[in-house]
Amino acid sequence: MKKLLISLFLLPLLGYGQESVISIDRFLPKADKVMDFEKALAAHVQKYHTGQYKALIYFAETGPDAGTYSMVMGPKTWADWDSLNMGNEHIADFTQTVLPLAEKYLGSYYMVMQPDLSSAKPGEFADKVSITHVYFKPGWDDAYAELLKKAKKVWEKDGEMVAVSRSNFSGQPQFQVAYRHKQGLKEKAPDFRKPFKERFIAMYSENEYNDAIKVIRDAVEHTSGEILTLRKDLSSQ
Repeated sequence: MKKLLISLFLLPLLGYGQESVISIDRFLPKADKVMDFEKALAAHVQKYHTGQYKALIYFAETGPDAGTYSMVMGPKTWADWDSLNMGNEHIADFTQTVLPLAEKYLGSYYMVMQPDLSSAKPGEFADKVSITHVYFKPGWDDAYAELLKKAKKVWEKDGEMVAVSRSNFSGQPQFQVAYRHKQGLKEKAPDFRKPFKERFIAMYSENEYNDAIKVIRDAVEHTSGEILTLRKDLSSQ
């Protein structure tokens, strides 16, 4: 199974609140049908994904799933997902007009927003997002979450918008750390803000930074990264 995407936490549709759950479906279009795929997807979204069914579409620019499109719905509560029913007509349209143009369907996932670990506020989002997928070892999730709580204070101090979510019975357990670049990819430039290590040490200490690195080495099995772009032209209007 491909790495879990994103995005998750990219949506401006609702505030975080309790039980902020996002549903994500990812597709790889056929190489010679990309434009047809986009046209069919846009038509489907505009016809069926309105109101409570709104969807945003993201394109993976980099990473192991580069070239794929993600349909993101939510956030909603688990009770909302229980009651969600888009009808047979919706399913038929999607399977008849969009899926035939896809080379592969990479799966469906649930991600749960973690407001206590996130510096991004409800309604804050960006067209460009860098995501780190953190796959932790069994039993080490709480230890890694404690590090994220400390990182949150560093992000907040420097006005860095970062949204953290956690997978829920959707493949290998992971945290997703999404850096929302409100001012674009120029935020990644080394002279835009000081390196995270320097900012962390300034807020805490070098010893605490070294302790954090040790926890990461013990807790994290592996990581993966990608950059996503919001495709407004394909998303719900």
